[in-house]
Amino acid sequence: MHRPPTQTFLFISVKICLTNKPSVVRYPSRMLSRREILVTEAPIPTAVPAASAIRKLFRWLRAPVLIAAIGAICLALFGTWRYGSPSAAILVIRGYALAVSPAHQSLAEATAMENVRVPFAVRNLKSVPVTIVGCKTSCRCTGLPDLPVTISAGETIDLFVALAPVMADVGKPLSGHARLYLDIPSPPIFVSVSMAEVVLPKAAANTLVNP
Repeated sequence: MHRPPTQTFLFISVKICLTNKPSVVRYPSRMLSRREILVTEAPIPTAVPAASAIRKLFRWLRAPVLIAAIGAICLALFGTWRYGSPSAAILVIRGYALAVSPAHQSLAEATAMENVRVPFAVRNLKSVPVTIVGCKTSCRCTGLPDLPVTISAGETIDLFVALAPVMADVGKPLSGHARLYLDIPSPPIFVSVSMAEVVLPKAAANTLVNP
C-alpha cells in the first residue's frame, strides 16, 4: 500500500557504543547537516559527581595528613621530655635562651611606701650557662635587685621583680615591666607586673580615720 508523502518518514539509525549492546536511536525524516550528524554521533561526556571528587581528594590527602599529625605528636613529646613543655620547645626553635613562666603576673593591691617582691620562674634553655647582665625598666617603681645572675644549663631559678609604689600612686592601678639583657644573643625577653590598686599604709589610714 502506497503512503502519501506527508506520512513518509525517513529514519536514520545511529549506533551509540556506550554499552556492550549497541543501541539504536531513530530520528524523524528531515534533512540533517553534516555538523548535526557529527554532533549526534559524538559521545556524551559523563559528569563526575562533586561528592565523588571530594572523596578522591580526601583519599589522596589522608596519608600526608596522617604523617604530619604523627610528626607533630612526636615533636610535642620530645619537647616535653627535653625542655619540660611543648611551649618551651617552641621557644628554643624561635631562638630564645630563657623561658619565663609566667611572663606576666597580676596583684590585687599593693601598699604605698612598701616594697613588693614578685617571683618569676626563669629556666635556661641552652646547653651552656646564661648570665642576665642587666635590665631596662619601664618606670621608677620597678627593679630587679638580684642582677647580675648566672643560670646553669637546664637550671630554673626564681628571679624577683621589686615594686616600690609611692604615696602619689594611692588609689590608682600600677604596672611595670623590665627587659632582660643576656650575655648571649636572644630575642627580647620581658617580665611584667600589674596591680589593680595602690592602697595607703595602715598607719596613714589610721591617722585619717582617727585624726
